[in-house]
Amino acid sequence: MTNRLKILTTGLVLSLIFAINDYYQMSKKRPKPRVTTRKAKPSPQKIRKKSNISRQKKVIEEAAKSNLSAMETHGEFLEIPEEILQMNQWNRNPFIQKKNLQMGNEPEIISNRNLNEEQPRMADFEMLKIESVAKLEDKVYVIINGNRYEEGDRIDRYIIEDIYDDRVVFLLGDTRVLKGVGK
Repeated sequence: MTNRLKILTTGLVLSLIFAINDYYQMSKKRPKPRVTTRKAKPSPQKIRKKSNISRQKKVIEEAAKSNLSAMETHGEFLEIPEEILQMNQWNRNPFIQKKNLQMGNEPEIISNRNLNEEQPRMADFEMLKIESVAKLEDKVYVIINGNRYEEGDRIDRYIIEDIYDDRVVFLLGDTRVLKGVGK
């Protein structure tokens, strides 16, 4: 070991001794932390909340005690009728109500009217609501007032002549009348 290495080693040892001594002296000067338990006073909001909760518990317990006599069984459940058990599909959604369209004093389109004696009325034509047009392969159908028709079908005096994507052509005698889909 050379002299230079000996001097460096002693310097290191001395610096470590001073560092440990300094750390020990510093820790003596620091105050020691105290752990004390003191009872903190609850805030007014906590007291109010606790009293509300306890009051609610009392009300619930009293209500439960008073309802014990009212809680009695009323026998077995009723059996499901055979008609309902044999159902395999629903007819219509009972939660959706049908819209009742009231058009005022205009005549209804009825199939048993005497069409030869009556004059054609535009009120009848205005009551036709073209809901949609559907093409299935080479056939074209139109839904009017909830019923399905195709070319050549008759609605009152009106014969469906042509069905297009956006309109339907009706024939009334020699007169052609156009009506748009959704109108």
